[in-house]
Amino acid sequence: MIRKIGVSPATMGLIEGAKHYKGVDARYMTRQEQYERRLTVCRLYEDGLSIADISYITGISHPTLSVLIRKFRDGGYEAIKTSEKVVQKITERQFVVVGTIADREGA
Repeated sequence: MIRKIGVSPATMGLIEGAKHYKGVDARYMTRQEQYERRLTVCRLYEDGLSIADISYITGISHPTLSVLIRKFRDGGYEAIKTSEKVVQKITERQFVVVGTIADREGA
């Protein structure tokens, strides 16, 4: 249960907005949606909600929130920006090896 004592109307608005994140897998969100979710989490934390309360509201795990909050405390909003996905490229030799294995297995 969320402690509502001393929570401002603005914070209650953030809480209501954050509820739609519950059950949503971040892997299927756009980078912008992920960043907005991170912003909301940090604003709730700044407004005095505990990590346990934020976890309850958003459905984000306590360990994930702890890492996010630590990054935010150390580097502010810039530190929580979503990074570009890194696409790992394979060498030509790796490509040939994978193709050879697939040929052997009849793929």
